Amino acid sequence: MAGSKKRRAVVIGGSMSGLLSGLLLRRAGWDVDIYERVDSELSGRGAGIVAQAELIERLRGLGLKTDALGVQIATRKIFDAQGRVVRVLTQGQLTAGRHEAFWDGRDDDGRGMASGVYLAEVTVAGVGSDRTKLILVR
Repeated sequence: MAGSKKRRAVVIGGSMSGLLSGLLLRRAGWDVDIYERVDSELSGRGAGIVAQAELIERLRGLGLKTDALGVQIATRKIFDAQGRVVRVLTQGQLTAGRHEAFWDGRDDDGRGMASGVYLAEVTVAGVGSDRTKLILVR
């Protein structure tokens, strides 16, 4: 259709539904803009959407690429109250999808740590890191 204008859609809300709708419309040839309904910048707010295995399977079933879905977790570490690294749980890039890390209360050498306060830190490549307090009770 020579001379016809490209159809245009505006999606308000960047949830999974909004993003998926935008991707499907774009695939169908639409010009799509997706807007989030917040009054502040979203960068640095964390990992965002957790991609469950079922979601990844459905997206692949629609022919959408999922290899870059999510964020790259650079490291997951446990620190003692003095700020020393006692355990590295994850290092390097993880594949897209849901991942869990568990700390068994041991250091990198397998020694049991004393009861007390520890910090768990997750570092996301290109974004930064976040820490949360853990209390180990023996």
